[in-house]
Amino acid sequence: MIVKQVRDRIGFKEVKFEELPNNRCEALVDLAWPEGDVFIGTAQGKDSESGRLKCTVEATARALEQSVNDQIELEVQGVQTITVSDTIIIVVVLSYRLLGETQQQLVGSCIIGRQLERSAALAALKATNRLMGNVLFRGSA
Repeated sequence: MIVKQVRDRIGFKEVKFEELPNNRCEALVDLAWPEGDVFIGTAQGKDSESGRLKCTVEATARALEQSVNDQIELEVQGVQTITVSDTIIIVVVLSYRLLGETQQQLVGSCIIGRQLERSAALAALKATNRLMGNVLFRGSA
């Protein structure tokens, strides 16, 4: 008999943008655990399509760090959209470091839906799903 263990995951709630002076923007990403704890990450960057995507991923990383009491450090290494067989995909590369350990990389992707920034946040979450589970449930990655 196979027993499947179900783990609750932190979920995406929303992303908001504010236009700032000098062609800049600020992203606010809200994440929440199923039991209701909400974490808001913020990041600023250039107000362009690529800038907004990177800003969204940065803000998602900040919210994820908060959600585990800063037990991990996340850094955005790259954000890019690619096309595969007429499907546009966003790919996110993050590096992470657990306190006292060496830096490692994670990759996540998401098919782009109606909201580009939402897809960027979801790609970051997909990159970190296993890491977040390990930090929370095992105390290490």
